[in-house]
Amino acid sequence: MRYFKSPLMLVAAVAGLLLSGCLKDTETRTYTIYEPVYSTSAEVRANIKSSAPKNIERPGKIYVYKNYLFVNEINKGIHVIENYDKNSAQKIAYLPVPGNVDMAVVNNVLYADSYTDLMAIDISDIHNIKLSNHLSNMFPDRYYVQGKQADDIIVDWKKRDTTVNGENYALWRAGQIIFDAFFNTANSTGGSKTGTGGSMARFTAIKNTLYTVTNNRLNVINVSQPLTPKFSNNVGLGFGIETIYPFKDKLFIGSNTGMLIYDVSSPSAPAKLGEFQHARVCDPVIANDSLAYVTLRNGSQCAGFINELNVVNVTDPTNSKLVSKYDMTNPHGLSQDGKWLFVCDGKDGLKVLDVSNSQKISTFKKIDIPDAFDVICYGKTAIVSATSGTYIYNYEDINNIKFVNKF
Repeated sequence: MRYFKSPLMLVAAVAGLLLSGCLKDTETRTYTIYEPVYSTSAEVRANIKSSAPKNIERPGKIYVYKNYLFVNEINKGIHVIENYDKNSAQKIAYLPVPGNVDMAVVNNVLYADSYTDLMAIDISDIHNIKLSNHLSNMFPDRYYVQGKQADDIIVDWKKRDTTVNGENYALWRAGQIIFDAFFNTANSTGGSKTGTGGSMARFTAIKNTLYTVTNNRLNVINVSQPLTPKFSNNVGLGFGIETIYPFKDKLFIGSNTGMLIYDVSSPSAPAKLGEFQHARVCDPVIANDSLAYVTLRNGSQCAGFINELNVVNVTDPTNSKLVSKYDMTNPHGLSQDGKWLFVCDGKDGLKVLDVSNSQKISTFKKIDIPDAFDVICYGKTAIVSATSGTYIYNYEDINNIKFVNKF
């Protein structure tokens, strides 16, 4: 499991430097250098087990399973919170999983990415969590040439400032020190017991099959024996794939150019049913029997200039049709409970939309959560992931939504 192109990553402190064609030798610039801290893959895997709870610093994606909330610490690990929607809520464990951004649970096994690899983590004893197995090279788009030994894995970064003069500019421009998008990284039915992920997820499970998406493909993994997952096959999807959402025997896959619909009634052989195309923008999606809700937003990784909610008729998935549009500020993740659609709308926080009439959508309520990223509605509880933390709200009385917890 190898990760990075260079042992150093340089982040420019002065905007506009990249636009310069040349620099004078006497010119200097100050930068922040992030120097990687390495461990071997054996050391990393040995440490994927319960450790003491810790503060959540950079919350990422969220996942609910039974009475537990799993919160990703971006590229570092997973926090485990018990009774997340009650006054007795507490963080009970932290799992160090370097390179983790996604997760899903099937039958007491937590599946989590660790850079290029898939980890199968036994959570049957929630107070004694431990790694059971792994599949290598499942996520090749997260593969990089290592900076030291062949088995190196980056587990942390050391930060320091430095000043570079003009004479050195050609060295790092030639690739010895590089810029990377990594630091711009800010989700069932049947006999199997699975949890609930957010709309920004790239992992999901239906029955005994785990589905994961990379930038260009759908991975199909048999988890009928949960502790020993087996790769079945993969399906090419084209480029710009972002999210995956399950509904009954279908997968709704968001890309930066459209929504793909796949039939998984034969779990190991996903078959494309249709596609809804839109302008090039970021695109999470959720769906029900008749409608799909797609949020479109502009952003540094997505280009485009559209910020809106699209409602799409998917009654005939081979011929999806746009029903209506609703202007928004910068929408991200979303979740539905009946007539209520909860949408994370950037600086405008969490919005509760009334979608009882898809032709006349209206904003019913706004909750001030800056930079809200994703939301899961589960048992009349809204779980919201944001830059500033993970928020829990009770909406049993939709007219009086109550704050419960923040982690």
